[in-house]
Amino acid sequence: MTVYRLTAVATSLIAEQVKSALEAEGSKLSQVLDDTSTTIPEAISGIEVTIDETALAAIIIESISDSLGDIVIDETAIASAIATKFRGSISIVSPVVDNQDIDIVSGDDYNITDTRELSWTNTSGNWCGGDLTSAIVEIFFVLADSTALFKKTGEVVTATGAQKVCVQLTSAETSLFTKAGSSYKYQLRFTKSDRTEMRIAGDVKVTLPYLVTS
Repeated sequence: MTVYRLTAVATSLIAEQVKSALEAEGSKLSQVLDDTSTTIPEAISGIEVTIDETALAAIIIESISDSLGDIVIDETAIASAIATKFRGSISIVSPVVDNQDIDIVSGDDYNITDTRELSWTNTSGNWCGGDLTSAIVEIFFVLADSTALFKKTGEVVTATGAQKVCVQLTSAETSLFTKAGSSYKYQLRFTKSDRTEMRIAGDVKVTLPYLVTS
């Protein structure tokens, strides 16, 4: 049994990859998943507990039950597709917290020297087909309404196996976060010559420093 923490992956990607796996097996359910591509992420995005692939498959089936018609669902096939595509789990290191959000203090530096860089480790090693060599790592920050704020290029720390990537932010960059609370969002993307993958997304929770004059 593989255990998943759903808030540590892009839930829309689960729907896409499960559909692809079932389609490869010739399953009629792939068309239903295609027709309900928004329903599935909505059904699973709020789950913050670790569950196994069988429990996740049951949630997916329930979320699309109204669209199934006469199609008989093989829960085992869905569970197998999930296990195949999402072996292992993604561990997230502070200031990126367990539920994939980022905690930022406006005006602070987040660099490797101080061990404050934003970093993500994927123990399953399946990003970019299992090899991040030559991959471009980028983080995109937007306002809550998706208005672009800025993007930053990160770096690959470990390309294969337990893959690890990190992003450093300067004081000037974090100063662009001017609103306290969860007014911002981010996406982490990988680009290689043959693919582009959005693997992590979440909120940016901002703390504003106290400004005290004597």
